[in-house]
Amino acid sequence: MTRATYFCAALIALSAVGYHAARLSGRAGGPSEPTKLALPLDQLPREMSGWTGRDVPLSDEVIRVAAADAHLNRAYEDGSGTAVSLYIAYYGCVKDRVPHGPTVCYPYQGWREELNEMIAVPSHAAAFPELRARKLVYSKAGARVAVLYWYSANGQQQVGSEWQKFSSALRDLIGQGGAYVFQVMVTTPVVGSTEGAFAPLESFLERSFSAIAMHFPGGRSPNGPGAH
Repeated sequence: MTRATYFCAALIALSAVGYHAARLSGRAGGPSEPTKLALPLDQLPREMSGWTGRDVPLSDEVIRVAAADAHLNRAYEDGSGTAVSLYIAYYGCVKDRVPHGPTVCYPYQGWREELNEMIAVPSHAAAFPELRARKLVYSKAGARVAVLYWYSANGQQQVGSEWQKFSSALRDLIGQGGAYVFQVMVTTPVVGSTEGAFAPLESFLERSFSAIAMHFPGGRSPNGPGAH
């Protein structure tokens, strides 16, 4: 059993025990009201800092498996022809769902992880000057892909998927509410060097994040008001 599979199994068991205890104490009720986004994701600009985007529809199966309350899948290209893919998933209430990121999705589909490290990416969102993003490289059948992954849980930037799954599920489980998750993933194929692939990803995330942050619940980026 992989570490990710083991953790998911452990979380399910723990959630079941916790839910039973909450029911006995009278704290657990029906489904929590989802926390709403400040703006629909499809209102994210298609023109951002020299990048031009077009929507890329996801298959019904991908949408079903992701089970997000809102999502955006878009391809962006700059004036030089450099292309990146942006995927955003929003879960307004994760009481009955445990969102997972690329460290689960890619290996599950047979991709081999070559790189996994945390980096700091500057942001133009005034209240959030530094993003803690996970830098990932996966390979499969001769193809390689570079991934930058960032997320916040309950309005707080996080650095580990295990904490994400644990805290989000349990906070809502015990009736505190507000257990929402906002995921951002930017990807591009690795054609030349690995660092050469990450340069446009980091630049795009830096320049686009202030616009992305305006969609957070309450119109705020995590830990402060959204930048205009």
